[in-house]
Amino acid sequence: AALSYIRPELGRPCDMAVHRAKQALRGWKRLAPGFSRLPLPWEVVAGIAMLMLSEGLWVEAMGVLISVIFYLRPGELVRLQVRSLVPPLLLAGAGHRHWILIMHEQEHEGSKASKTGVFDESLILDLDKYQFL
Repeated sequence: AALSYIRPELGRPCDMAVHRAKQALRGWKRLAPGFSRLPLPWEVVAGIAMLMLSEGLWVEAMGVLISVIFYLRPGELVRLQVRSLVPPLLLAGAGHRHWILIMHEQEHEGSKASKTGVFDESLILDLDKYQFL
């Protein structure tokens, strides 16, 4: 194994290109490791939504805002349905005065679990700064 690492040309000719490509990929990953990126500032997200609104793209603008506020993956946003958004029940008391987003509903055909394998997750829009939605 050590000899084939140092002198890959001594191996089979068809394996040499694959071996060198694997080595190059490993080296590249060491030079440029993956990293997490900071989210866009709220002002930038709001600006993107405003540009969409000015073009008449109301649903898309709302999708941008909802996906950022709830930290949704693009696939999760696309799978949302109207019934996924539950309105507040104002007469039911203080605990029910917020909009709720139900993710990964198990009740209907073609439902898909979340990345962690969970169905029927509930996300509550309870922050005052997002009540304009």
